[in-house]
Amino acid sequence: MVSNRVKKARRIVNQTNKNKKVFSSNFMSSITRKLTTDISHIERHKQNLNYISVLALIANTFLFVSMASIVNIDLLQHYYKEILLMFLVTTIIRAFMIGSFAIVSNFTAKMTDIGIRWWSVLLFAGIKGGLSIVMLQMLPEGFKYQEMFDAIVIGVILLSTFSYALILVGIIIGNKRSFNKEVRNEH
Repeated sequence: MVSNRVKKARRIVNQTNKNKKVFSSNFMSSITRKLTTDISHIERHKQNLNYISVLALIANTFLFVSMASIVNIDLLQHYYKEILLMFLVTTIIRAFMIGSFAIVSNFTAKMTDIGIRWWSVLLFAGIKGGLSIVMLQMLPEGFKYQEMFDAIVIGVILLSTFSYALILVGIIIGNKRSFNKEVRNEH
């Protein structure tokens, strides 16, 4: 399937070839082939990204539907202290790991520097919990602490999903001018 961009590029190259006999037909054919290949690869890449986005959305939907089926409000209330403690621990670990990555990237010439704003975005753009739910299902039948593990994992996922999203929105709104400036400087 040839896109309109490819057709237009071919038309321009062919017109140039007819109007100016400076270029050989082999040279013009190779340019046309190159343009066709580059543009079709770009279009195919965009299509693949769109497919991946749709698949990610479907997977996320299945994740949250499955979570809704295993949430037990009574267990979440019973283990709220453990949930809050694990939420705090996982957040501190994420902050440390992303901070370590930021330090390494700031000292490496080939990597982009990560400032405090981007560190905070990376910190709060995290935990979705799909792997954690899969791991819960892999615990052996009759595991003594199954109920507590279920409550803690589901509680931390829910808490991080909603609280991280709110914090992230606050960071983005609070730093909107700085982020916009960075985007303008990139172009």
